[in-house]
Amino acid sequence: MRRPDTSLRTLAAISVAHWVSHFYLFVLPMLFPFLKTELGVGYIELGFALTVFGVVSGLTQAPIGYLADHIGARKVLLIGLTLGGCALIMLGLHLSYPWLILSAALLGLANSVYHPCDYAVLSTHMDESRMGRAFSIHTFAGFLGGAVAPVIMATLVATVGVLGALIVAGAIGPLWRSAHDCRHSRCQCHRPQGRWRAPAEAEHHHISHYRADDLPSCCSACPAPASAVSAWSR
Repeated sequence: MRRPDTSLRTLAAISVAHWVSHFYLFVLPMLFPFLKTELGVGYIELGFALTVFGVVSGLTQAPIGYLADHIGARKVLLIGLTLGGCALIMLGLHLSYPWLILSAALLGLANSVYHPCDYAVLSTHMDESRMGRAFSIHTFAGFLGGAVAPVIMATLVATVGVLGALIVAGAIGPLWRSAHDCRHSRCQCHRPQGRWRAPAEAEHHHISHYRADDLPSCCSACPAPASAVSAWSR
């Protein structure tokens, strides 16, 4: 059974990532009235950007799931957070219709990582008796991100303008990743060095070729059992 603090920290981290994903879904639509004027295009052209976003996001779901299974859900999730943020930042720095389409495509690719990676992590780290509640909190966090996006974007446009709003909104994902990486590194510094398990010993613990320091980063204070080694720790 996984320790409660480990599960809660994992759930919190994944829920924040899901909040960011739904927030990013509404960034461009909220700016359409302003982008229409800035770019000199109509709503049909702007709507095409959302089509590009949806097509790319849908077509890349399966490949991203395969990638998450092979290199680790945590790595893929952090890459997606950074990619989505950088797409908005680049649009804010180089506002043009071609950049809008490219940014929409990159946002779609970034958006495809959240569900495969989030559910892979949650299904591994949460106790079965709390799985339903974990999924509901994760889903609530996502819808909350979409609910507050209009207020946040309207405030940003009023204070820093359209380009500034794109840059500030885009910075949320990379900043979250930076904070996570800092915590991950700090936890590793305080974690005792482990050793490679012999194959027989690894088989006994239902894992193979993992070290103790490969356990989830949030578990340094209260190390989880070996069975908690998962996609999140890759």
